[in-house]
Parts: sequence; C-alpha cells; structure tokens
Amino acid sequence: MCDVTNNLCCSGGGASCTATCSVEACRTPGYWAQDAGQEKPNSTNQTSLVIASVGHITVCGKDIFPFLGKDNTGLNHATSPIEALCMPNGGDFRSQVIFQMTAAALNCAGNGHLPDCSNDPLYQAVFTACAADAAVCAPTTSSNRASQAACVAALDCLNNGGVPGAAGFCGTGNCSDDGLACTSTNLTACANPLTATCAPAANCHQQNFSNFPDSPAGSQQACQDATKTACDIYSPLSVCPQ
Repeated sequence: MCDVTNNLCCSGGGASCTATCSVEACRTPGYWAQDAGQEKPNSTNQTSLVIASVGHITVCGKDIFPFLGKDNTGLNHATSPIEALCMPNGGDFRSQVIFQMTAAALNCAGNGHLPDCSNDPLYQAVFTACAADAAVCAPTTSSNRASQAACVAALDCLNNGGVPGAAGFCGTGNCSDDGLACTSTNLTACANPLTATCAPAANCHQQNFSNFPDSPAGSQQACQDATKTACDIYSPLSVCPQ
C-alpha cells in the first residue's frame, strides 16, 4: 500500500515502510469511453493512443485494438475500444464487467505497465483474479451474478481512485494495523478499530499520466451510437459488419 501522508510504500500492514511511492494515475471507464475519438477539434483519442503504445489490450479473452484518425472511432467493429466501453446493457451485467476491465487495462497501460496489469502494483491482484474467473466473463446468470458484481465493485473503486475492501466497500485509505481498506469514519476492517488510524491512500484519479495528457472528450456521439447497435466485442461478423 502507499502511505500518502509520508510518501512511503508499506508492507505487512504498515510494519515495513521504506521505499518512496510511485503514485499511479487512473481514469474512469466514462473518461476512456468519451476520449476514444476526435469529434472535437482539440480531442486526441487518448484511448487508442494508450492501446497503440502496447499494441492491443485483451479483456475477457477478446482483443481490442487502437482505432486512430479522424472519424475512425471503430463503431461496428467488434475489436474496437468504443464497442467495449459503450456496450449496450441489454439486461446482461457482463457489460459492466467489460466496462470496468477495459478501463483498468487502459489505466495499467497508461502508467507504462503491461496491459494485463500483471506487473501493476495497484491493479494486479484484482484484475488478475477477475480475469482468471471464467464465470466473471460469462453471460450473466443467477449463479455468476455475485462474482461479476464483486469484480465490478472492486474495479470501479480502483478506477475512481479508491481502495477496494470486502463486500463492495470502497475506502480512501488503509488501516494502520492490517492494511485493509478504511475511511476516516469507518475503521471496521482494521484489526483494532479502537486504536487504528486510516492512512490516506494516494488517489490515482487525482494524478496525471506522464505520456497521455487529458484532452477534450472526442467520442461522445460515437459512444451514444454504439449503445444503440447490436455490435459488441462478443458479436460475430454478421452482427458487426466492419
């Protein structure tokens, strides 16, 4: 964990704090969905630029490639980020899984890590667990809905700069005695809530990517259009004609 108060990386529930933190940046799925094109004069399609920096990203076994250039948003392409980030829900909660996992992969790649987040200290544990669970990426049923919801909650917390905890809890820091998620007013996960303090975690949402600066939204219309089509990253060519 990262103790932002003292700018130290800690392990063992805060017992060993020696190295200076390298604070990551992160953005929400909504940001990446709205920055996947060049509909406005000053927009730069940061989403595809990040993907291009690593070649492609893979989400739930589906490869997603960059679509660069004006008017090249990837609408109706099953391998495009716009179809992953703007999937119509259709009653299938899996769309939220894809939404959050795509953003997480982009955040990892944007920080210079591998797009499967395997070497990203912030995302590695959650992303790996979600990607390894076949039920999480399967169509939603009564038997896998809870697994999908748990992954969505944890990734949504990370993508918004929080610290994921149990049962969907999203903290703002780590307990001083066991390193679990907490807030200044909720220390219930701490080993001893009466004596523990909540060390504020570095909020990645408040940081900037070194090589991918924020730009004006450039794919709002494309994202709206994508939600109205039957095409998504799971669709066959007969559904996604391009």
